Amino acid sequence: MTQWPPAAQLARRLFTQLAAEQRTEALPDLAERAHHQLRDRLTLVLGQAGFDALWSRALHQIQPGVENLSMLLDSLDSAQVNERIIASFEHCFALLAIFIGDELSFRLLQQTWPTVRFDASEPQAEEGHP
Repeated sequence: MTQWPPAAQLARRLFTQLAAEQRTEALPDLAERAHHQLRDRLTLVLGQAGFDALWSRALHQIQPGVENLSMLLDSLDSAQVNERIIASFEHCFALLAIFIGDELSFRLLQQTWPTVRFDASEPQAEEGHP
């Protein structure tokens, strides 16, 4: 059985590589676009209500009472914004893996972002902030 990278690593790799591909786009804009891509892909498997519940739970784990990504990012400095964005996708990926399993989750992420290298076979230059 293949061991997939932890959800935190997947989320960091996603935004590190998306930021490298789209140098002119701010991270909150990238996050909004990534959220739409993830929603479009996961809705096929989970349905709209299933995806909404998964995303809402991920946000709630970061800050109870938050209903969307914009609310999560309000009144934060850029370093905090980056960390909250990474955390929101990390929690979503982790919950997805609990719900449908690691292998299927990983495959769905690869299908959603085919240009992103999620696997651990290629070292990343920067595992910190995108």
